[in-house]
Amino acid sequence: MLLPPFVTEATGAALADLIRHEVPKLGRAAGHLLRQAGSRSAHEIALLRSFGEDLLRDPPETTHSVDYVSWHEDDLDWRAGNGVLMAATFGEIPHIWTDQQTCVPYEARLRRFIKSGGMVQRVFVLKSELTSLDARRRLFTVLRRHQMLGFDPKVEIEQRAKRLFTVNCDTIACLNGRISYLVRTPRNEPPVMVRSTRPALSWRIHSQVQDIWDEAEPADRLFDRYGREELALVEEEAEAQARNVDNLERYEAERQTAV
Repeated sequence: MLLPPFVTEATGAALADLIRHEVPKLGRAAGHLLRQAGSRSAHEIALLRSFGEDLLRDPPETTHSVDYVSWHEDDLDWRAGNGVLMAATFGEIPHIWTDQQTCVPYEARLRRFIKSGGMVQRVFVLKSELTSLDARRRLFTVLRRHQMLGFDPKVEIEQRAKRLFTVNCDTIACLNGRISYLVRTPRNEPPVMVRSTRPALSWRIHSQVQDIWDEAEPADRLFDRYGREELALVEEEAEAQARNVDNLERYEAERQTAV
């Protein structure tokens, strides 16, 4: 690509990265203002349609997009640590859970929820994560980190879980059967998330995750099947990552207390 003489390749790359990450945020910010006015932006309509046409029938205050990384849920149950967040995650190990810029802020919020008394139950639905030592190492690092943080990870094989999964996205999650979250991870772009309080949708998501959870196996059983030697290879890395999450959670908690 030809660049103006005053723009270096490094500056151009930095600018491209800024545009890729910040422009979607501007679109979501505009969407928030429109929701307050009772309407949706073209960006919001396209995003909701990509998850399912039925979402467009919900009013904006019921179903809308939220920012995955900077999102902070202000629901009373979240703030008080009441209840259970249940989630089923498909193929997101390389896109979210091994990307420290993305997963650390999100896990810090989940860590705060747990420290306040809540529970997090996540099923990692597996496809190619067990096919090689490198892939298993990434998976085992994430699972072990989640155990250290107090989450309750399970695993399930894709072929069994897919028959229970009826939403067009990469992750489904639900808080206490009344707030549902749909997440997709576009290639080379930040994750996109939709939040909904529509009772029928939230209960459907809750039921699907519960069914997958009931059939899944605990992470420890997977570790035993592949040998604890492989787990030992990731223990130090998982511990360092969990410490980063804990440090951020404490920093944000202290900052909020100071305010």
